[in-house]
Amino acid sequence: MININSIYNEDFKRGYEALNNLKVEDSVVANLKYFELSGLALLNRDIAAFDKYDQNITQEYYYFSNERASLQNVAEELRNKKLKSPWVAGIATAIIPGAGKFYAGKRGQGIYSFVISMFLALQVWESYRIDGIESPRFIIYGSLFSLFHAGNIWSSALTVKNYNKEYNEAVNYRIKMDLHIPIRSFFN
Repeated sequence: MININSIYNEDFKRGYEALNNLKVEDSVVANLKYFELSGLALLNRDIAAFDKYDQNITQEYYYFSNERASLQNVAEELRNKKLKSPWVAGIATAIIPGAGKFYAGKRGQGIYSFVISMFLALQVWESYRIDGIESPRFIIYGSLFSLFHAGNIWSSALTVKNYNKEYNEAVNYRIKMDLHIPIRSFFN
C-alpha cells in the first residue's frame, strides 16, 4: 500500500524504495512487483527502465495482463510523442501573429490573434502614413500593437506549456489507473 499511496502523492522515489526493498519469494508477487516498478518508470518517463522491468515479468497473469498491455501502449506512445516547444510557439507568433496558437492546436485563438494583430498593424501603418511618426495616434496604436503582440507571444508559449502539462497529466492518470487495478484484484 505504501507504493500506491506514494504514486498518488507524486512521491515516486518513495514508491521505488518501497518496492525495491520488498523481498518476495512468490513468483506471482515478484511479477506484480516488476509490473508496479515498470509503471513507476513510465511515470518518471524513463522508457529504458520500463523496458528493463517489463522484461522481468516472466509470465502472463490474467489479473494484470490488460493493464500490462496498456502500459506497453503508453510506453510506445511516449517513445513516439514529441512534446511541443514553447520556444517554437513564441518564435512562430513573433514572426506571424497567431501561428504559435495554431502550433498548439488552438486554431480559433490563432485566427483571433492574427485578426486583432493585423487590425492594429494596419492602424499603426495608416497613422504613420497620414499623421507621421510623432503623432499621438501613431504612438497610441503603435503602443497597443506592441503590447498586444508581446502578450500574444507570451500567451502562445503558455498555451503550449499548458498543452504539454495536460497531456502529461492525462498519461499519468492512465498509468496510475493501470497500476491500481491489479493491486485491488490481487489483494481482494
